[in-house]
Amino acid sequence: MKLTRAENNLALYHRGESMKSTEVQALREILLAEKSALINESLKNLFTEEVSVEVRGDSADKVASEQNQDLEVKFKERQRLKVQEIDGALARIANASFGECLSCSEPIGLKRLQARPTAKYCIDCMENLDQRNTKYI
Repeated sequence: MKLTRAENNLALYHRGESMKSTEVQALREILLAEKSALINESLKNLFTEEVSVEVRGDSADKVASEQNQDLEVKFKERQRLKVQEIDGALARIANASFGECLSCSEPIGLKRLQARPTAKYCIDCMENLDQRNTKYI
């Protein structure tokens, strides 16, 4: 028999596993602060970026310049993905599914969420996903 979200939350509450609204609010504020810091860092980099100019010099200078540009692109992509993860966590808070594993619907656990507030999966499901992903590497 599948429990409704309200029944599941009530069962979690009685087992002492549910998060208090103050804990969720604290995690929400951490997420918002992290998002703000990422956006501010992106804006700062945007305004302080040097205009890309053709590098003059020997081939080693050109290679070094290209490597720096590649690193900058990867860094910006990681920041963009992190903001998306944060937005996902904030959306789960808004729709009251925060802290619920997307795979098995079991609680993720407060300690895991405190360590990684953007977590979408409980430890067991995450380990299963990691094992499946490492098989294909």
